[in-house]
Order: sequence, then C-alpha cells, then structure tokens
Amino acid sequence: MGWVMMSARKLLIQHRINNFEFKLMQLSEKLNELHKYSSCFADGYIDFGEMAGMPIGYLPMAMQYAGTAHLQALGYANMMTEMQTPQMVAAFQQQGIQLNDQQIMRNQAFMWEQAMKSMLNEKRKEEEAKIKVEEDEINNQMKRIETQLKVAQQEYQAAEKAEEQDIQRATPKYA
Repeated sequence: MGWVMMSARKLLIQHRINNFEFKLMQLSEKLNELHKYSSCFADGYIDFGEMAGMPIGYLPMAMQYAGTAHLQALGYANMMTEMQTPQMVAAFQQQGIQLNDQQIMRNQAFMWEQAMKSMLNEKRKEEEAKIKVEEDEINNQMKRIETQLKVAQQEYQAAEKAEEQDIQRATPKYA
C-alpha cells in the first residue's frame, strides 16, 4: 500500500482509539457519579447536605426520589399508626394494662417511626434496583468499547508493521 497510505491509515486508527478511550473515560466518570449517588441514600433518606455534594447529573433523580419516597413513607406511617393504635390499646387492655395518653402517644411515635423506616427501606431497595440496572448497562457499554479498543489497537500495530515494511521496501539500496 505505500508508507504514505499506511501513515494516513495509522492516523485514522489512532483517532478511533482516542475516541474509544474518551468514551471509556466518560463512562467511567458516569459510573463514579452513579456510585456517589447511590451512597447518598444508604439510610433510605436523602437530606439537603447529601444533595449538595451530589453529582449534578443525578440531582433531578435524587430530588424525585427524596420527594416521592418521603411522601409515600409519611402516608404509610400515618395510615399504619391510625390503623394499629386501636389494636395496640385493645391488646394492652386484654392484658389488664391501662395506658394513659402519654403512653399511647409514645407507642404511636414508635409505630410511626418503624413504619416510616420500613417504607423508606422499601423505597431504597427500589432505587438500588434502578441503579443496579443502570450500572449493568454502563458496564456492558464499557466492555463493548474495550473490545473495540483492543481490536483497534491490534489494527494499529498491524498498520505500523506494514508501514515499516513499506518504508524498508521503498528505501533505495545502494550496493
């Protein structure tokens, strides 16, 4: 093919290699941001301090999670407390224990807190499942690009070898 053509081919291949490496870098950064996002709601709740340190790309997702998870947990906790309070009072009365208002409120607060934690934990698991799907997708993209990168690197080495051979053939030999 001629060493000039091989040099041009090497430049094109090098451009492809650079593009693959850039895409890998972007996906790696996206994966790091995803891990930062997932670490923000380990307890099931995202506070404003955690949102402030969150990657900007995941801020809308975090705000949606925080709003819906918290509202659903509040609704669930209130409903469960209302439903279980008469049952709790009846259970204590069956055992011969009469509760005063303060004891009832303390037990309601405990039930409310447990229901809240339960729902936030459920929402956290749902969000973690979404994150796992996105993480798997990013990892699959990275594997595809790494495979393409290896092929391009092998192609580059072959072109480099062919260029060297063409240069040697084209070099005049004075005997």
